[in-house]
Amino acid sequence: MVHADSPANSPTHSQKAQSRQTVLEQVKALLIQLLRRSQGFIAAQTLPHLADRTCRVYLGKAHQVHQARCRRILRSQLTLDPNQLGYFLGTSIGDTILSWFERFFRLPASPDRVTQKHLLKNLLIQMAEDPEGLSLPSFMRHFPGALQFNLEQLLLTAGQVEQLIKETEAALTTLQDLAAAERMIDPPPAFSQGPDLQKPGAFEVVQHLLVLEDEEGADNSKPSSRRIRVRCYQPHPWPAQSVPVVIQSHGLASGPEDLEGYAQHLASHGYFVAAPWHTGSDAQQVRSLLEGKSQDLFEAQEFIDRPLDVSRLLDGLEQRNSTDFGGLLNLRAVGVMGYSFGAYTAFALAGATIDFEALETACHLPWREPNLSLLLQCQALGLPHSHYPLRDQRIQAIVSLDAVGSEVFGMQGMEQVQIPTLLLASSHDVAAPLVCEQIRLFQGLVNSHCYLGVMQGKTHIRNLQRLTESLNLRLKILPQSVETCCETPFDQYINALSVVFFNQHLTHNPKGLPQLTADYAAYLSQAPFELWLVSSTSSRTLGERLGGETRGGGNVEEL
Repeated sequence: MVHADSPANSPTHSQKAQSRQTVLEQVKALLIQLLRRSQGFIAAQTLPHLADRTCRVYLGKAHQVHQARCRRILRSQLTLDPNQLGYFLGTSIGDTILSWFERFFRLPASPDRVTQKHLLKNLLIQMAEDPEGLSLPSFMRHFPGALQFNLEQLLLTAGQVEQLIKETEAALTTLQDLAAAERMIDPPPAFSQGPDLQKPGAFEVVQHLLVLEDEEGADNSKPSSRRIRVRCYQPHPWPAQSVPVVIQSHGLASGPEDLEGYAQHLASHGYFVAAPWHTGSDAQQVRSLLEGKSQDLFEAQEFIDRPLDVSRLLDGLEQRNSTDFGGLLNLRAVGVMGYSFGAYTAFALAGATIDFEALETACHLPWREPNLSLLLQCQALGLPHSHYPLRDQRIQAIVSLDAVGSEVFGMQGMEQVQIPTLLLASSHDVAAPLVCEQIRLFQGLVNSHCYLGVMQGKTHIRNLQRLTESLNLRLKILPQSVETCCETPFDQYINALSVVFFNQHLTHNPKGLPQLTADYAAYLSQAPFELWLVSSTSSRTLGERLGGETRGGGNVEEL
């Protein structure tokens, strides 16, 4: 007699594979039918109905939240200046995006991929000239016969995105559990009885501009016109004792003004903050590109010049310390706060080294996961593959905000960082996803003074409107994002944690101030924008809990 759950009644591997293939073919047939019928909906100007029906059929009635997101994507329209789009698509990053984007379509036969890519570029520019802008339906309306969707690739990418969302949710749950496990102090410290480090300190803040002329190039052999402009923030009046120094490094297409709030906060607590413009990758560089005056977003040399900018800045401060700052600046133990590309800069100054072999693998394989920061990181392959000693011994502690670098450094490169490090990450970071970047970078650190803080609900770009205005980017997205219901506490978190961290690891004289612990983060945390902090003691457990997750979303048959 055979039991119901015996192997004789269990489906074989081939039967399971056949079943998956059958489901896949059914989904493909459904999508083909919807895409064919969509032209009729578009012609009848019933895009909301198309979006609603497509998302309802594809996602099912049980996923109302995901259906809403799906409808929003299909209804979205992006209006771009065609000239600016053309300049951007002509860059190396733009070329990579075209290579990625063309996988979703079966383009007309041509003798080479360059011709196909050129066809797709022209198509996008023509769509940008359309008063209705870029959208999936307008794409089909412009070239309904010449283009066919690559449904296998669309399904695979959808699976990768879904997998990334699941992994992020699992990571947040794990981080929350580990942070709770680290809160073992009984009774908990009475943080409310001490100073509120989320608020400005006792010092007034004075700003001034410092300009340093650089007479030598990055290889110390040829002349260079690279000037370093620095916005300085100093406490007033000067403290009587030695003044700790923090250098800020801005992100791509940015400048010191985007980190100014954090600089003023540190200066009000007695720090001298110097924020240089990285001229090859700042907002002016991108404005020049969008005006047709530059050939690329940034050159690969920026991976070297950015850290060297900071070292040259410290050299300049040492030369001027006695004359301009009364010899008060402590330049033997300096901190760095870097955002995005600036966080790469901080890690490089702390000793992280570029792993060209690992980066080659990550950049030349089909993308395993939707990690947009690879567009930036893979540009480092344009450098001569050599060893670049960028470590500056004066740097003794770093804070990274929404860092990129997991592939450009790899585990081997991150192991070289031997100074205290605080990584602050965002749960809703689309550009540098939490599980692809921040967690991997944290796990690559092997010294005992490392911390990972995660802010629930925070995104990579703080203010899209401010960004587009600063770049003179003629861009409009419809429907517009819904404004948040309340003011977020993210800046207060960063302000307080950076002061505590630098007090602890630069001044070594906290004077009764809080220590950087999970308890302190829990004290700062405000629902629904929770803050969780874990230390290096949880790194191994974090890896064990998350290490079993499948990277990249699997293959099409698994859908």
